[in-house]
Amino acid sequence: CDNQSDLLDVRINRQQHQEGADGGRETSGARGCKTPDGREVLLKQGQGAPERMEAMGEETELYDGCCGFCGQVVQYDKETLSRAGMNPELAAKLACDCMEAAIFQTRRENIRKGIQKVEGIAGRDSGKPMKEEVVSYLRHAVKDIVDNNMQKITVQASGIEKVTVAATKKGIKVSREVKQTRDSEIEMLL
Repeated sequence: CDNQSDLLDVRINRQQHQEGADGGRETSGARGCKTPDGREVLLKQGQGAPERMEAMGEETELYDGCCGFCGQVVQYDKETLSRAGMNPELAAKLACDCMEAAIFQTRRENIRKGIQKVEGIAGRDSGKPMKEEVVSYLRHAVKDIVDNNMQKITVQASGIEKVTVAATKKGIKVSREVKQTRDSEIEMLL
């Protein structure tokens, strides 16, 4: 939260939250999240709702959320929220700049790019899509490659077709190979 308490008006005090739950101080309407060290971060009522801000002549809606990794309160816009599938917890992770969030963001982007390559080579985006079961298996393989559980996988989809997904220094490489075989047979009558 670092000296942004004026802007965010955030209360970081677990005891205040407990007093509200015990009937002491009223905290209804407050939203909270726990930091990894167990502290409770409460956003006052109305802070979860979008805040309007004018930037360079355009009006932008900003939302407040807590990073699930470090507990820091972050602001994110409508675009970040839509990239997160309208999930506020995920949007907060995408907007945070802590080390764990950066690793999470990089992993998520690498998986997205790898799946996009699989779709372009073997999926719906290719000229000749493979069976959905094969494409689904390749999507899961991308996640395992990004997580360093494997370096390369080759799937023999049919007798003449195979797809390889591999980790390279530049990222993930997806290739599809189709064998062209010509067997000519001549039968002679005797």
